Amino acid sequence: MGILDIFNRTDRGKLEYQREVASATVHGESARSEDPATEYMKDLQKISYLTVDELVSNWLMDHKEFHALIAPAAPVNRTTYLTKKQAEIAYLDLKILTSMMKLTMDPDVYEAGGMEMLQSLEMFITNIIHDAVEGRKLEACTVVSKQLSINTEQKKGIFNR
Repeated sequence: MGILDIFNRTDRGKLEYQREVASATVHGESARSEDPATEYMKDLQKISYLTVDELVSNWLMDHKEFHALIAPAAPVNRTTYLTKKQAEIAYLDLKILTSMMKLTMDPDVYEAGGMEMLQSLEMFITNIIHDAVEGRKLEACTVVSKQLSINTEQKKGIFNR
């Protein structure tokens, strides 16, 4: 008589279920996964939240004097993969672009806080460049982590009294 024969059938079924759950945990999978469409929608929401800043995008669209920054501030740039050298080049390109914008800025835009806004946009886009270094943001958007808890309650039996 094996050790499992000591327990009744429901305990045997529970032990098998716990073994399956533990096995799924080791392989990084949930024993009961969500509907694929639901998981896909959750992933899209997460990616959108991590990559898109609608406030900045809308502001750039509304201010034609800053349209040159639309492309570098595009959300897709956060999910690209840049080597450190490519990121340095992108940052230098951004510095050249913002320097050109400073030199050609209309005095009315300057007086209305244009230099401050340009500096803050440069900081914003610098963060976008940093997100792309070695695919940091891309990895954050695509890595799926699942949490699984296993209840290992012990009932009083012949071995634990």
